[in-house]
Amino acid sequence: NIEELENPHWRTCLDEYVEQIDESTYRLKLQDAVRLAQIHLPSYQQQFETLYLSALDVSTERFRFDVQFFGGNDTTGSHRGRLNAGGERNQLSTVNSLQMRKRFATAGQFVVGFANSFVWSFAGPAQDAAFSLLNFNLVQPLLRNGGRAIALEQLTIAERALLANLRAMQQYRQGFYT
Repeated sequence: NIEELENPHWRTCLDEYVEQIDESTYRLKLQDAVRLAQIHLPSYQQQFETLYLSALDVSTERFRFDVQFFGGNDTTGSHRGRLNAGGERNQLSTVNSLQMRKRFATAGQFVVGFANSFVWSFAGPAQDAAFSLLNFNLVQPLLRNGGRAIALEQLTIAERALLANLRAMQQYRQGFYT
């Protein structure tokens, strides 16, 4: 059973927004009324959140065209006991890799990769080794799924949605103020 439907402490927060004349009287101007409604009205907050989420979509689509770095490490150890045909072998190997990717507005993709591999043998024949690999890839589709119109389609859709939400927010604000 709820005695009150509203927050009983709302008057203590009211002093932050509105000018208080005496203990029970407040002077509420038009700007104060609009500001209070913006703070406490769920539909205004929902419009603002929709605009924010569409701006996040645009930044995500633009991030796809930035240079992106990826890295990793894979370390494995193996042990083969005395019953192995070649005798006992203990081996530790580690592979470190670093990759850079860049997408272009023409649907091309440039990838640079670098990998180091180290292998140490602790028992059995000495087979310590180190390898490095550097590779470059450039892929540019020419016919299917190629060109600016295809590559920038998702970004264009996100930007149009952002502009539509900006327009809707402005119309909502004008109607809200009225």
